[in-house]
Amino acid sequence: MKLTNFLLLPLFFLIIFSNGCAAPGSALGRVGLSGMIIDNDKPNDLRIRVVLPETYGLGGLDRVFGKPSDYGNVDLFGASTIDSKGEFNILLNPTVYHAAFWLVPPLGFQPKYPPDPYFAIQFSNAPQQIYLVQKKWGKIKYEVWTMPEKKELKVEDAFWHIVNGSIEETEFDFEGKKLKGKIMKIEISKQKSNESLQRTRD
Repeated sequence: MKLTNFLLLPLFFLIIFSNGCAAPGSALGRVGLSGMIIDNDKPNDLRIRVVLPETYGLGGLDRVFGKPSDYGNVDLFGASTIDSKGEFNILLNPTVYHAAFWLVPPLGFQPKYPPDPYFAIQFSNAPQQIYLVQKKWGKIKYEVWTMPEKKELKVEDAFWHIVNGSIEETEFDFEGKKLKGKIMKIEISKQKSNESLQRTRD
């Protein structure tokens, strides 16, 4: 092999990898929701239910070429009752999310952590109100919908108010492995009296 050809080999491989340096794939992660009621008068036996929608973790083209169920995605459910301190923790089962396997640095699956989770949340003392919570523009935002009417409710008219929120990266032990994950943390406060809750039922 001529010296000039040998020197051109690195350039040849650079061109190849720059056009196809990542292979589509998936990775396993875990997400959850934790929070606390910051009111002094904390309700007894309040139960919180959450749903992670089946669309979570899909890649940009996954929605074009199929339904979430085509990729094995299903809604994930979790529930918890607040403790004496007004705190709760809900950890969902591991879930698959879209990732790419990079053949050049950074090697391996990217992103390392699953996407920011988004949840549908229901409180046992206001079961007809569904809180859709997600991270937007760097902050935790939420909407409230009434069921079964499927009508949006002004957040100031909802029974609960999400005061603060954040999402943290973490790791979980699962079947002898370390799983990357994210936890959404929220602080909630009783915003309206039971009279407001009654109005939403009428």
